[in-house]
Amino acid sequence: MQRADRLALRLRAHSPQARLQLLQRRQQDAGRQLRARMTQVLERLQARLQRTQARLHAHNPQRDLATLQQRLRALHPQAAMQRRLQHDQLRLRSLARSLEAVSPLATVARGYAIVTRPADGSVVRSAAEVGAGERLRAQLADGSIEVRVEPGNDD
Repeated sequence: MQRADRLALRLRAHSPQARLQLLQRRQQDAGRQLRARMTQVLERLQARLQRTQARLHAHNPQRDLATLQQRLRALHPQAAMQRRLQHDQLRLRSLARSLEAVSPLATVARGYAIVTRPADGSVVRSAAEVGAGERLRAQLADGSIEVRVEPGNDD
């Protein structure tokens, strides 16, 4: 039956009017297929465009920039305070070293003693300030001791 249909079609196609109708149908079919294909392509492209726009919106540089600027503004006072704290710590260490250099405890640590009168705590600065038999206190690096002045040479 297919062969008969084909033959009938061929016979009809030999007349110019039949041939024209056949070509018109083919053209209409091709036009419908082309429009359907174009619609599919456009729909795919629109979906792709929407996905791309959504990704672009999710990675909006303006929003990211605003967020980073806000974080920077928040960190600026914190960084200034950190620098100030470091500066003050360096200054404190420098002052501590200066204080240690003149500290009586540093003198004692080098092997000297600080001699005071137990009654009033006044510091004895000269041998001429004390007399024989007087009781004094000597502050050493690891503690203090009670001492008594013995008569000696006037060297």
